[in-house]
Amino acid sequence: GEDARNLVKALTDSGAKDNPKEAFNELYPLSSFSSAFKTLSGKVGLAGPIKGTGEARIFFETNFLDSLVYFLSKHGDSFDDFVDNCFENLGVIVGKPSTFDLYDLERLQILAGRIADVEECLDVAHESMRLRLVRSGLAKEFSDGYTIMVRNEL
Repeated sequence: GEDARNLVKALTDSGAKDNPKEAFNELYPLSSFSSAFKTLSGKVGLAGPIKGTGEARIFFETNFLDSLVYFLSKHGDSFDDFVDNCFENLGVIVGKPSTFDLYDLERLQILAGRIADVEECLDVAHESMRLRLVRSGLAKEFSDGYTIMVRNEL
């Protein structure tokens, strides 16, 4: 849609393809999220139980998801590569990155502030995101479960 095209244009104009992390930090400084973070997480994405109870969920507005795929993957990249790129380039956790270590898990456990199996939540988020990408046409799943990214030019 138009919102996705506007976001892609802003990111392209800022040089996001050369250095996505720096471009996102420049366009969207952390201080700008302080008052709108909860609203943004509801619209863009939230993983984990709502208010600490219930089933873990992940939700991404399709416009934002299209932009993530466009900037962080190439056509034919594996889903796991996409998850790693989201984490390494933007610090966005959309699944279980292969580079996650014990230190990262401990930090997430502290941030969760409740008794939760962070590793299990990451596994659930990983599968939820994979299925969301397949359903939205941004990824293709093969019969053995292997999933690749399908990137269409916007």
